[in-house]
Amino acid sequence: MTLGKGPCEVSSAFYQRQQITILGMVLIYWDNNKITREYIDVVSEILNHDSKFVHDAIKILVSKRKTILENLKTLYCFNDGGKHFASYETNNTIISLIPELLPNLNYVEWNRFAPYHGKADCDSHFGMLAKWMKQIEKVNNINTIN
Repeated sequence: MTLGKGPCEVSSAFYQRQQITILGMVLIYWDNNKITREYIDVVSEILNHDSKFVHDAIKILVSKRKTILENLKTLYCFNDGGKHFASYETNNTIISLIPELLPNLNYVEWNRFAPYHGKADCDSHFGMLAKWMKQIEKVNNINTIN
């Protein structure tokens, strides 16, 4: 047995893979008197985590989960300390765009976690994603997000 050693691969296989980024979001809401967690991962070829990426990801989230979100009266947003979240553009997306997309919303609150806290629902979800990817890559090559 060997610990700390990854699978053997030639450098050409590593460098020919498509690079992607993932913005993970979790919706936590009450459904039939129980707390429901729904994980949404936005996968993109755009590698720079900027405010536009956050803006576009939130628009995707709202459009995909409109039936859940359209009756919300109050929304609490939490995010980590990533630079793409610490901007006026992201502030505008959360405070102005979301209420525009969800007209029944009366109140939006934006909260930021300290950098590198590693304790939120999204962090544990990314741990599971990494584990699943390692298991999948043992038997299949993943060459594209499509």
